[in-house]
Amino acid sequence: MEHFEAIPSSRRFAPLGLRFRRDRFLQRPLALVDCAKIVIAAMSYSEDQKGSELPGARVRQLLIRQMEPQDSAGVALLITQLGYCRAVEEVHRWIQELDSHKEQQAAYVACIEEEIVGWIEVSIVHHLQRPPCALIGGLVVKDAYRGGGIGRRLCERAEAWSWQKGVETLRVTSRNTRGDAHRFYLRDGYRHLKTSLVFEKTRPE
Repeated sequence: MEHFEAIPSSRRFAPLGLRFRRDRFLQRPLALVDCAKIVIAAMSYSEDQKGSELPGARVRQLLIRQMEPQDSAGVALLITQLGYCRAVEEVHRWIQELDSHKEQQAAYVACIEEEIVGWIEVSIVHHLQRPPCALIGGLVVKDAYRGGGIGRRLCERAEAWSWQKGVETLRVTSRNTRGDAHRFYLRDGYRHLKTSLVFEKTRPE
């Protein structure tokens, strides 16, 4: 797992859709955490955003919206591109239950016309050793649509949701084998801090 972190020197309230400035960031040491973190804190702005267009041959309207139960099949398909496998029925049930804890968790899909081309999931986490923060639990863009700014738009929506919840930090974990993901975060103003290991123990039969 790779560690990245960026801390803003100040906040600036922006008009709708305006991104934060990378040159207003300062770095500081990353606190010890259970697993590798990619951390970002940026200025707050409204969660409501208009669609944007993709460059090149795929210049079509991009819509970022809340994930809904009818998205289950498309979301499950993209889960496999993250290297995991989950049944459509399980995904459908997870999305249905999302409304019951919407104050602590959110999920969004990126759509071009009727096609789901990406999704992001974010939640508020609470640990004894540090203030609450937001954590991106998953982010994926369909292979054929990568490099068109969809990942950035999904992150912007997760950031807006996080700042509206009052947290100061948004984090995301990334495997050390996912070089493309690391380059994506570095291009977005993140700073690579360190590499660590994640340990896991399963419940006995």
